[in-house]
Amino acid sequence: MNKKMQLEIDKEIEKMCPSSETVCIMMSRHEFKQTIRKCITNGVLIGYSNAVKFTCEKLKSEYKDLENENLILREKVKDLEMEICYKT
Repeated sequence: MNKKMQLEIDKEIEKMCPSSETVCIMMSRHEFKQTIRKCITNGVLIGYSNAVKFTCEKLKSEYKDLENENLILREKVKDLEMEICYKT
Protein backbone atom coordinates (compact mmCIF):
# COMPACT_ATOMS: atom_id res chain seq x y z
CA MET A 1 0.00 0.00 0.00
CA ASN A 2 1.38 3.39 -0.92
CA LYS A 3 1.57 6.34 1.47
CA LYS A 4 -1.20 8.29 -0.27
CA MET A 5 -3.64 5.42 0.20
CA GLN A 6 -2.59 5.02 3.82
CA LEU A 7 -3.18 8.74 4.45
CA GLU A 8 -6.65 8.52 2.88
CA ILE A 9 -7.52 5.54 5.08
CA ASP A 10 -6.16 7.32 8.17
CA LYS A 11 -8.33 10.33 7.30
CA GLU A 12 -11.41 8.09 7.12
CA ILE A 13 -10.51 6.56 10.49
CA GLU A 14 -10.24 10.03 12.04
CA LYS A 15 -13.70 10.89 10.69
CA MET A 16 -15.20 7.86 12.40
CA CYS A 17 -13.34 8.13 15.70
CA PRO A 18 -15.03 9.92 18.56
CA SER A 19 -13.62 13.29 19.55
CA SER A 20 -10.84 13.46 22.12
CA GLU A 21 -13.30 14.86 24.68
CA THR A 22 -15.40 11.70 24.53
CA VAL A 23 -14.42 9.25 27.24
CA CYS A 24 -16.41 6.22 26.21
CA ILE A 25 -18.91 5.34 23.54
CA MET A 26 -21.49 2.62 23.97
CA MET A 27 -22.65 1.04 20.75
CA SER A 28 -25.23 -1.59 20.09
CA ARG A 29 -24.20 -4.64 18.09
CA HIS A 30 -26.10 -3.23 15.09
CA GLU A 31 -24.34 0.18 15.29
CA PHE A 32 -20.98 -1.56 15.62
CA LYS A 33 -21.69 -3.68 12.52
CA GLN A 34 -22.72 -0.56 10.59
CA THR A 35 -19.52 1.24 11.57
CA ILE A 36 -17.35 -1.71 10.56
CA ARG A 37 -19.23 -2.07 7.27
CA LYS A 38 -18.75 1.62 6.54
CA CYS A 39 -15.03 1.43 7.36
CA ILE A 40 -14.48 -1.58 5.11
CA THR A 41 -16.53 -0.05 2.29
CA ASN A 42 -14.54 3.20 2.46
CA GLY A 43 -11.26 1.26 2.47
CA VAL A 44 -12.33 -0.73 -0.56
CA LEU A 45 -13.41 2.43 -2.39
CA ILE A 46 -10.07 4.08 -1.64
CA GLY A 47 -8.23 1.03 -2.95
CA TYR A 48 -10.42 0.80 -6.04
CA SER A 49 -10.05 4.49 -6.92
CA ASN A 50 -6.27 4.25 -6.56
CA ALA A 51 -6.22 1.12 -8.74
CA VAL A 52 -8.25 2.91 -11.42
CA LYS A 53 -5.89 5.92 -11.34
CA PHE A 54 -2.85 3.63 -11.57
CA THR A 55 -4.40 1.71 -14.47
CA CYS A 56 -5.21 4.95 -16.32
CA GLU A 57 -1.65 6.22 -15.92
CA LYS A 58 -0.24 2.89 -17.08
CA LEU A 59 -2.54 2.77 -20.11
CA LYS A 60 -1.64 6.36 -21.05
CA SER A 61 2.04 5.44 -20.90
CA GLU A 62 1.48 2.32 -23.02
CA TYR A 63 -0.57 4.36 -25.50
CA LYS A 64 2.26 6.90 -25.87
CA ASP A 65 4.73 4.06 -26.42
CA LEU A 66 2.49 2.59 -29.12
CA GLU A 67 2.13 5.99 -30.79
CA ASN A 68 5.92 6.35 -30.87
CA GLU A 69 6.32 2.85 -32.27
CA ASN A 70 3.69 3.64 -34.90
CA LEU A 71 5.59 6.76 -35.96
CA ILE A 72 8.83 4.80 -36.23
CA LEU A 73 7.15 2.12 -38.34
CA ARG A 74 5.58 4.76 -40.61
CA GLU A 75 9.00 6.28 -41.18
CA LYS A 76 10.42 2.85 -42.01
CA VAL A 77 7.60 2.24 -44.48
CA LYS A 78 8.31 5.60 -46.14
CA ASP A 79 12.00 4.76 -46.37
CA LEU A 80 11.22 1.38 -47.91
CA GLU A 81 8.79 2.95 -50.38
CA MET A 82 11.46 5.44 -51.40
CA GLU A 83 13.99 2.64 -51.78
CA ILE A 84 11.60 0.69 -54.00
CA CYS A 85 10.95 3.79 -56.13
CA TYR A 86 14.71 4.36 -56.64
CA LYS A 87 15.31 0.72 -57.57
CA THR A 88 12.62 0.66 -60.24
